[in-house]
Amino acid sequence: MSAKITAILKETIKEILPSSAHSNLLAMCETRWVYKYEAVLRFKEMYEPIVQTHQKRSIQKAHQLDCAIIQSQFVVALNTSNKIFSYTLAPLLQQP
Repeated sequence: MSAKITAILKETIKEILPSSAHSNLLAMCETRWVYKYEAVLRFKEMYEPIVQTHQKRSIQKAHQLDCAIIQSQFVVALNTSNKIFSYTLAPLLQQP
């Protein structure tokens, strides 16, 4: 993301989720499933500020992305991914 969009996202997070400890999204790690879960979880937690940020942008690409992430198919896939990735985290938490 560009610095301008990142700044808008951070402002929106402060407005909508003032008690959030996070102010940015995480990149998806290619090799570690735990980090993929954390990235999906962070995206899910920041879903509303992300949608609001995209609505503030007026360029065509942002509109297309906004239309994609507000569809029910995307929301179901996000929640399903979150649940599946949470199972990859469980074995790590049980190790001594």
